This record gives sequence, C-alpha cells and structure tokens, in this order.
Amino acid sequence: MHFPAEEDHAEQGELIAISAFLSPAQLEALQANLQESPLVRTSDEYKSSRGRPAQLSALRNDSITDSLQLETQKFASSGVTSSRGLSPLPQPSTFLERVSRHQGDLRCAVSGGASPAPSVEINGDELIMADVASVAYYGAKVHITADEHTRQRIADSVNFLKEHLDDGGVVYGVNTGFGGSATTRSADLVNTQRGLVQLLNSGIILTPEDKKSEVLSSLNKHDMSRPAVRGSMLVRANCLLRGHSAVRIDVIETLIKLLNLDFIPMVPLRGSISASGDLSPLSYIAGALTGSPDILIDCLLQDGSREIMTADKALGLAGLRPIVMGPKEGLGMLNGTSVSCAVACLALHETQYLALAAQVLTGMCTEAMGGCADNYHPFISRIRPHPGQIETAANIYCQISGSRLVSGKTGAAGELYQDRYALRTASQWIGPYLEDLSLSIDQLTIELNSTTDNPLVDPISRTVHNGGNFQAVAVTSAVEKARLALQMIGKLLFAQCTELINPMMNNILPPNLCFDDPSTSFTFKGVDINMAAYMGELAFLANPVSSHVQSAEMHNQALNSLALVSARFTLDAVEVVSLMTAAYLYAACQALDLHALFKESSKLILSAARSAFDAHFPLESAFANNPSAAETCWTTLAAAIHAGLIEYKIKNRLDRARLTAEATVLPLTKALLAINPTNTAIFANLTTWLPTLTAIIADSLLTARQRFASASPGGPTTLRYLSPGSARMYRFIRETLNVPLHRGLIEDPNFPDAELQGITLEDPEKERKTTGSRIGVIYKAIREGCRKGGFGEVVVSCLS
Repeated sequence: MHFPAEEDHAEQGELIAISAFLSPAQLEALQANLQESPLVRTSDEYKSSRGRPAQLSALRNDSITDSLQLETQKFASSGVTSSRGLSPLPQPSTFLERVSRHQGDLRCAVSGGASPAPSVEINGDELIMADVASVAYYGAKVHITADEHTRQRIADSVNFLKEHLDDGGVVYGVNTGFGGSATTRSADLVNTQRGLVQLLNSGIILTPEDKKSEVLSSLNKHDMSRPAVRGSMLVRANCLLRGHSAVRIDVIETLIKLLNLDFIPMVPLRGSISASGDLSPLSYIAGALTGSPDILIDCLLQDGSREIMTADKALGLAGLRPIVMGPKEGLGMLNGTSVSCAVACLALHETQYLALAAQVLTGMCTEAMGGCADNYHPFISRIRPHPGQIETAANIYCQISGSRLVSGKTGAAGELYQDRYALRTASQWIGPYLEDLSLSIDQLTIELNSTTDNPLVDPISRTVHNGGNFQAVAVTSAVEKARLALQMIGKLLFAQCTELINPMMNNILPPNLCFDDPSTSFTFKGVDINMAAYMGELAFLANPVSSHVQSAEMHNQALNSLALVSARFTLDAVEVVSLMTAAYLYAACQALDLHALFKESSKLILSAARSAFDAHFPLESAFANNPSAAETCWTTLAAAIHAGLIEYKIKNRLDRARLTAEATVLPLTKALLAINPTNTAIFANLTTWLPTLTAIIADSLLTARQRFASASPGGPTTLRYLSPGSARMYRFIRETLNVPLHRGLIEDPNFPDAELQGITLEDPEKERKTTGSRIGVIYKAIREGCRKGGFGEVVVSCLS
C-alpha cells in the first residue's frame, strides 16, 4: 500500500509507523506487507509520542495496584484469608489483546474431542468471563477445587453461624422475617428458609403442556435460556465457595452435579429487580435442589435427547438426595447477583467480538470503496491520544496494509477529496467504546469473584455483617455501557453499509452492489432496508434501563439495579448487531469482488482501447511523429473512459458502453486540436472510433463478468488486490462458510433459465438461494463464533 506524499505532511518520506501501539505480531505483519514501500522507515520519534498515554495508563494501573494492596492489608487484618481475588492480574495493553486472551481461554473448552474433557475449576477467586461462556455455551464441565483452605473457610462460616445462633444471636433472614417483614422472629429455622423459597417461586413459565395451545405456543419464551441458567449456576457456586454465606459444601456440590449432568432448572425470564440480588430466578434453582415437585428441570438424557421433568423426579434420575436447606442456606442460594452477572458475561462475551468486527468491516469497506488509508494515519491519533482511538486506528491501519484497493488523496477535480465521516472518523467513533467495554469486562470480572450475599458471615472476626453487596449496579453499569457501545457500533455499520450500497456514494461500485444489469437486478436494496429496520430497533434498545427503577417490597427495596433486565436487553442488542454484522459482511465481500471486477474490466478495456487508439490515430498522421503528444492524448482518453465507466455505472452494460464511448469524443477532439489544429482530416476517424470503443467496452465488461461468475469462490482475482487482513475475513466468508458472490437475478430461486446476460449456473438448484439464506449462514457463524477456526478466531486474526 503506497501513500502519496502530501504538502501538509511533515516531509516527503515521513514514517508511517505505528510500532509503538502494535503487538509484535501486528508489527511483524505490517513490516512484511510494507517492506517495499518507499515511505516506510522506523521512527523513534513516534514511539516517544506514545509515552504520555502509556504513562498515564501506567500511573492509573499503579494507583489501582496500590489501592488493592492497601485493601488487601486491611482485609488481612480483619481476618479475610483469601488474597487471590484481590491481587490484580496483569492487564492487557489493548482491547484486541484482551479479546485474544479471552479467545485463548475459551479454546480448550470449545475445541471438541479434547482428552481429558475440558473443565473449569472454581475456587471463589479466579473465575473469568471465558469460563462462564465455556460452561454456558460449550458444555465445559465444572469441578470444585480440592484446596483444603477453600473447603475449610466454608465449614468455618457454617460452624460460626450455628454457634452464633446457639448463643442467641439474631441473624437477618435466618431467625427474622425478610425485607420489610424483618420485624418478625422465628425459632423454626428450616421452615423460615422454606418460606423464603416459597414466596419467591412466583414467576410465570409456560410448560410443554401449555404449548399444545395454539395461542400459548405462539408466545415468546417465558423462561431463561439454558446457557443463561448454566452460567448462573456456575457463578452462584463460585460465589458460595468464598465462605461468607454459611452454605454447606454439600449444597454447592449438588448444584455442580446438576450442572455437569446438564440438568438445568427452568427459570422465569422476568420478575427480578436484581436487588436484593436476583431473588426470583435463584429461587427456582434453589427449588430444584430441594426436589420441589412443582419446579421443572430440563434434563439431558443418556441417549442425547432432552426431557423436562419435575425436580423430584430429576433428582431421583440423577441419584441425588433433595437438599433440606439449613439456617441461611435458602437465603445464601437466593440473595446474590449471580444471574445478572452470568447473563451480562454472555452479552459481553459476544459484544467484544462485534466491536472487533466493526473495525474489520471498516477496513474492508475502505478497500471496497477505494477509501483513503490516511484516515487511520498515526499522526492523527498521536495528537489526540485517547487509547481506544489509537488502538482502533492502529488495528485498521494494520489490517489494510498491503491493499491494492485503497487510495491516497489525488486532488483531482470532481473527486471527493476526503472520505465521508463513516470511514474517516471510524477510529474516533469506535475508540471510546473499546475503553468502555474494557471497563465493563473488568467490572464483571470483579463481580464474578465477589460475595454478593446479605448478611455476610466473617468467621475470623466472628461477625455477621448486614450490607448491600446484592445491589447489582456494577452489573447494570457494565451492561448499559455495553448496550450503548452496541448502538454506536450498529450506527457505524449502518452508515457504512448504506454508503456502500448507494451508487451516489460508493465510488466505482454499481447500484445496490448488483453483479448484472442494474435495471432488473436490485441485489442489496432489500438489505439496505433491513439495516434501517435493525438500526431503528437497536436505537430503541440503547435506552437505559436504570432510569426506570421502581420502589418494591414495602419500600424496603426502594433502590434496585434492574441489572438482569438490562442484561437481557443487552443480549437483544447483541442479536440485532449480529444481524447487522452478518448483512454487512455479505455486502462487504460483494463490494470487494465488484471493486476487483472493476479493476479487471478496466484493464481489459484500456488494453484493447489502446490498440484501437493507435490504429485509429496513427503516430505519424495524427501526432506528427510526436510520441509525447500521443501519450498525452491517450492519457486524456483513458481518464475519460475511467470517468465514464463510473458515471454510467447505473446503466445496463450496453448503454454503459455506448455512453462511456460517447463521453470520450469531446476530450479526444480537444486533445487532437491542441496538438495539430489544422489536421482536420484525422477527425474522420472518429466515425469508426465510436462504435469500435463501444464494442470494446461492452465485450470487456461481459468477459470480465463471465470470468468472475464462473470462478469459485467469488472471483479469480479478488484476493490479489486485498490486504492480508481483509483477505482472512473474505476467505472465511467465501471458502469456510461457502457463501459465494451474488451473481444477480439469475440466482433467484424462481428464475426459469440457467443462463442470463452471459452468466451460466452449473447447478441451479444448489446455487440459487435467497439473499436472506446467504446472510443467515454468516449470522449463525457469528453467533457460534468461538469454535475452532470460527468467526472469533478469524476476526482477531484480521487485526493481529
């Protein structure tokens, strides 16, 4: 990729270096791609310019480290024995590195066929988002640490609570009522816990029996997805292992046994205000442990089928005894943010890949439209050093390095001198939300390894604390940032995709990205409409949930986080942005093919036109044996052909050829007159020049189109033009997913013939699919993206 020198750059040959904020792999790839460029050299100056934000980041991290060390000392003095959850892990330097690390953490769980079977160990202190995704989505097994210290702290909390109660102590939710009813006292500790679970089993679930009704079967699901419940079971178990809840290890082990058997309780989708924790959803998990005959469990049977049965039957099938909740165990199971946190982790798990995909698509769109690489020049970020902007620009710049499709500024009259905002400001648009998403992931990582119960048992200081760790605002904060980020990402995708499809904005690309004649083929017009619908829905979803908090439970819960509601809406936003990403990826690959097709057809046209030019306007008679004059005239003519091909791209092939040829007459006449104004005889040749050039253009357009249509996959030449980064995603779509170039009207499933406009289908039944079916293949790959060689790995590799 070569960038023309510009007057406003510091000097000719200024380094286009971004090594200071690239990973070693990115830097190596960039150097390999640009080693032949005369504009690339090493710059120590640019490295030093990155010092300030890096130092600020270091100071910030040092401050956090100091704070955590201080808190560790405080907690150590108060008797909290675990330090692993308080010790800061080395922070990834970029969002891309963060996602790459997450992808690596997932790999063992999603590789399939691993021996021994992949598993996640939990100890209360080291659970990460990748573990939640591995268990929830990919069936990773869970085992509790064998560490004696962890098990002892659980036993200590149970024993201390018993001693405290035996001594006549009053403990909220154990021998008192709940919430606004905490004025009551009870010595019947077991039935107090039963009463708690009973009062919270108040949600609505539609059972398989209900599905026999036509009306009820048409309703949306009223229960949470199995992955969400799996994740919730994992997070709750990890929280209870911290030993602050006085829940026996037997209860936690039973919970994990159900999880590993894939016996998943059916949990109501709605009804949690996420303070005091996710009481209602967790009460159904607790009810499953107690073997309630009115709680349903979705069970995986040995033959691989699934059956929904009551909890008492499911426990019997699993060989497990129903749990009788001891003092505080009902409250310990119910009172926490585990469901909100698990659902939030699933939302952030997918959101981070969509944030990377937006950068990859920006690079692909820049190539497809012949955009300007200078949009992502390091100087721009260097003088406005927001970390997210710096990283985004570096990622896209690294991705498109080596491209033969991007451009620099030419200053030619009639050309848009700079790209529109959707491309030019992409790094400024995406960057802040990479920072927000990083903070969201950090918040959830802390929440995963926190005690979110109330009351809290500290057996070391022999104290029962009453607090509000169940208030899941940290989760609300995380998912509302993520949902706003998704809205901003979606808006970027919408703006870019619309520009890509619109012939008034997409440079050399045809209307609606059609491969054949635009008068009957409107290929991506429906996608353009779809994107507007998606964007409208996404914009609605972006509204905050936290501003709609309502007072609950006798005004005791006057403030509540609504974290689970917000996390659910964030998953809805993930779904919409995934649809947008899939549609845009299909359009982007089509546009890349069409750009390459334009290059190929232009080569054919100009090669044949040059021969015709030399024959019609001989050097001796037309240019008085002046090769320089002939070359000047040809350059003018070639520019006119190029401009005509773009101006008349909205026309069918034959009309486009004729109008483009006619557009050469005036500049050709002016050029000939400027060279020899008295040689009027040469103009007689224009009468044959016009039909000759028309035929050349029409035939060349058809030939290039036929070559592309018959190639597999997606054109024989596209990959020659693409940057290595964009080529990885292009190959994934075209080869791995086998989603081909859209060849126009002939692919309509109802089209009667196997040939149209020179395009022939070898296997019409197989090759004819709706546009939605093609996009659907990509969408499913995005949602299942973390499998080996899947979308997750590809999107990371495109930028690194």
